[in-house]
Amino acid sequence: MAIPENASSHVCQDSLLISLPSGAYRFFLQPLQDGQGCYMCRILDDLSDLQTMQEAAQLAQRLMERIMAPAT
Repeated sequence: MAIPENASSHVCQDSLLISLPSGAYRFFLQPLQDGQGCYMCRILDDLSDLQTMQEAAQLAQRLMERIMAPAT
């Protein structure tokens, strides 16, 4: 998720390309009820194999380590 720096005066684009150490990721605008919005990037679609919150936390940690690591 990405939140515009100055959301109240920011004209939101439909999508943003955000560069992270592992590469560039496309984030799409998700409008909120108050007329503002945030940007989201879906990295995983199917989490049905996860059985516990611990497994979910471990997956999230590994995913963040990979996303934030420089591409080789």
